[in-house]
Amino acid sequence: MTKINKALAPYIKIYFDTVDSRVMYYILGILRKRNIRFIVVDKDNSKDADIIVSDSEKIGKMILETREITYDSIIDFKKIALKLFGGRKEGLCIGVDPGKRTGVAVYYGKKLILNEVISPWEDAILYIVKILKEIGFDRKVVKIGQGNPQAAEELRKVLQRRFSNLEAYFIDEQRTTKTAKTKANQGKEKDKISAITIAHKNGKRVV
Repeated sequence: MTKINKALAPYIKIYFDTVDSRVMYYILGILRKRNIRFIVVDKDNSKDADIIVSDSEKIGKMILETREITYDSIIDFKKIALKLFGGRKEGLCIGVDPGKRTGVAVYYGKKLILNEVISPWEDAILYIVKILKEIGFDRKVVKIGQGNPQAAEELRKVLQRRFSNLEAYFIDEQRTTKTAKTKANQGKEKDKISAITIAHKNGKRVV
């Protein structure tokens, strides 16, 4: 049996029970376009898969049958997201480090599925709203760093206006920035690490 590298364990794991290369290329393209972190597992590790794409008519919450694929990327991503995240106990948590370059870290349970830096700030807000709308969870949590109080408050207002089923928290960034600096001196990597740290901290609920 081929063992999965421990460093890749937190990634979304996908298994293809099909030899249709068009299907595989298409599904992987949808995930790559959205920068979702994933690995493709082999048959030996298929029991650990988060989603299985199959030619067979199998029943299961995590199974996406190839006959369900429409080749409309918006429709199909929603189907993939439902198989990956729908009805799971784990929640969606988004850590946000607002600024000219906004770090965003998206967790599904303990899996870091997205870690991006978005600019300008207006695009970051649209990106966060899009994630919340596209990926369905019973519990959605957004943790917002307060390094830029004006931006944090703007995002809070957007979330409160657009969503009725989420929790939002303000996070003190005093130690967050220090943690990021010890791992990266400058640039996007620091913003990514700050967002990850924010996602793991407790704060004051504001929505």
